[in-house]
Amino acid sequence: NKYHIALYIPTFHLFVLKYSDEYSEMEKEIDFHQHNNYWLFIKCYGYFYDGKNRYLVYKYMCQENFINYCKSANRTSRLINLLRLLFAMDYLHSKGYIYRNLRASKVILDDENLVYLSNFSYVWKADEEGTFESQVGSPIMMSNEQNSGFISFSTDIYSLGKMILLLFNGEYYVNKEDKSYEHFLGEFAKLKGNYGKLNDV
Repeated sequence: NKYHIALYIPTFHLFVLKYSDEYSEMEKEIDFHQHNNYWLFIKCYGYFYDGKNRYLVYKYMCQENFINYCKSANRTSRLINLLRLLFAMDYLHSKGYIYRNLRASKVILDDENLVYLSNFSYVWKADEEGTFESQVGSPIMMSNEQNSGFISFSTDIYSLGKMILLLFNGEYYVNKEDKSYEHFLGEFAKLKGNYGKLNDV
């Protein structure tokens, strides 16, 4: 996916355009927004097609990234955003969705430093057993089960726990005794050329 900042000239409002020529991925995200207009999700105003790409039109939020926020926020703000994350994930699970890819870059801050969940292209509707196989996810946030390709509501809870640790400690937590830790180091080594430090992953 790619992104543009768009200016609507008649009102000078800014928007974010997310676009891709991957038809199935974008259609899935469009369908999600059509059926889930939850107050803790980034506002989606609509979508359009230009003959090549599909575009989603999102509210523009200009605050700093979530990791920087976690390093300096006061306790009250952290507690409020903890509740917002909990409510957002609870809503998804109550509707039978598994987010699969929860990490700092998926959390957007508005001008009051309130968090909103974004990027629903990898959200998946669980089957009756609530599990399925998938390799989607960020290595540093994945449980051992997810690292092995097994996804469930519990794997979302694991990632949420790491997000809470990030929220209150200002950095990612990696358990060196986790089986996924060695895999993470391997994945991170591949990314070193593109990422300057651990918190960028």
